[in-house]
Amino acid sequence: MIRLDKGFTLTELAVVLVIVSLLMGGLLIPLGAQQEIEKRRATEQQLNNIRETLIAFGTVNLRLPCPDTNNDGLEDVPCTGNAVQDGGLPWKTMAIAELDAWGGNWRYRIERGYANAITLKSLILQNGDDCFGLDSAFPGDCLDIRNNAGTRLNSDSEHPIAIIYSTGPNRQADGHNASYEAARATEPIYQSDVPSTSFDDLLIWVNRSSLITTLIARGQLP
Repeated sequence: MIRLDKGFTLTELAVVLVIVSLLMGGLLIPLGAQQEIEKRRATEQQLNNIRETLIAFGTVNLRLPCPDTNNDGLEDVPCTGNAVQDGGLPWKTMAIAELDAWGGNWRYRIERGYANAITLKSLILQNGDDCFGLDSAFPGDCLDIRNNAGTRLNSDSEHPIAIIYSTGPNRQADGHNASYEAARATEPIYQSDVPSTSFDDLLIWVNRSSLITTLIARGQLP
């Protein structure tokens, strides 16, 4: 059959629209997933930068900053008198970005012995700073990190002296992080692992050896 017009029939247009709709629908999911991947990467990079800033703060001040407990962006000092619960990261004190890639605030926890220059130096100079009932000035502050399966990610001799975490895309603490925030357990247990359906937090920590290495390099330890 010879067509006399150069346009499309309504049927042809309908078919084209259906195909375009299917293609667009197939692209939307990968695009959303890609955006989440980019936000996670950006947050991971921010966390690494925060860790380096904490270590730099420690070498300049011979202590780590206290948490921000009243949401003003500044550390609340002193924080060695009473049991320190995790709070916000003192982003103004540290001159860093306030929020993660999802717009959430950073969470921060420190072992109190490292928030004071005198106790920090005594703990640093001790061999191992076991923390779990031996050398720590505040054994109840000892930080413990577990993965999704409950396996410890740190040793007694090289335990975390500070932790920082993002609550991820759902902007609420998950797993052990949520349990600690709710119960304020005597032994603070936190969680760090790959994201799952029930866990999307991103957590890193500063360990004792990282601080020692930097202090020695700057000539502040023998």
